[in-house]
Amino acid sequence: MKTATDSRSSAKKKIWIDLDNSPHVPFFIPITKELERRGYQVILTARDAYQVSELVDFYGVNCKKIGRHYGKNKFLKVIGVAGSHRQKKSGLKQGRIGGNNSAARQ
Repeated sequence: MKTATDSRSSAKKKIWIDLDNSPHVPFFIPITKELERRGYQVILTARDAYQVSELVDFYGVNCKKIGRHYGKNKFLKVIGVAGSHRQKKSGLKQGRIGGNNSAARQ
């Protein structure tokens, strides 16, 4: 007989990683692979800034690209980053982000 606690503990846990700077891409690849090996669903999003998008493509990382670089103006950065975060959070809640992502296609 399964209890409510049993179903919660056996459900696949999700981890969201947002790649928003170039060093994040190679840094998180082995971490996401290990998390997936341990049974977690890893959801990756990336911002199109600082060559992040190019590195994601180079390494074959499967992720949803949301947001961009908003320039040097601090006001625009704050508005842009907040808007990107809202898009990501909304997409996660509504299931538009977080399909069958895996760390790399290698």
